[in-house]
Amino acid sequence: MSSPFYPIRYRQWRTPLFAGLAVALACGVLAGCAQQQPKPAPEPVSSVSPYLIAPDVYAGDLPGVEAGASPATVTYGRYTEVAVGPTVAQRDLMAQIIDIQIPTSMSPSVGDAVRYVLAKSGYSLAAPSSVTDPLYTAQLPAPLYRIGPMTLRDALQILGGPAWQVQVDELHRLVQYVPRPGYAAPAEVVDVSTSELVTVKVPQDVMEDSNAEPTLTHPPRRQSGDR
Repeated sequence: MSSPFYPIRYRQWRTPLFAGLAVALACGVLAGCAQQQPKPAPEPVSSVSPYLIAPDVYAGDLPGVEAGASPATVTYGRYTEVAVGPTVAQRDLMAQIIDIQIPTSMSPSVGDAVRYVLAKSGYSLAAPSSVTDPLYTAQLPAPLYRIGPMTLRDALQILGGPAWQVQVDELHRLVQYVPRPGYAAPAEVVDVSTSELVTVKVPQDVMEDSNAEPTLTHPPRRQSGDR
């Protein structure tokens, strides 16, 4: 016959042992989490040196660019051949075709028309200066309200007229106008309303004798013996 107190003594012996193990295990886990630091992500390492892609579409060595050469083609489906490679307008943004109608409601100046033409072309008009202000602020001639179809290069020259050349900064994609050789830069116009006035004092006796003829006074002549 088994003792009725055995299960009680067994439970009393087992409970403190497992409780102590659980506490020790929890303390170890917390200590490990506190000491573990996140490792920085390793930097990507590449064994390939930077290189320039080839062929260079701007160096003229693209197949099909040379005069008289046939462009490269690929076959789509069974009978369709499609030319591959960048278009002329993609290689040279100044060669893109412009065909626009400038709204008459804008009452545009030449500068407004240039900005309208350059919209979505990839280029911007450089900041105006004292040299280009006379061109940019001039009223747009009526024949230039309709531009195209023509290349962007031709459109910008038509807007500038014969006295201006178009200068393109490809690095910053900026367009500006410079006077053509043989044409002087516009002279500075003096605004009389804002210019300083000079006061000249006239002697009282001259004012009283306003009808008298002016008298010219010459310096005395030297004699031949004077030195």
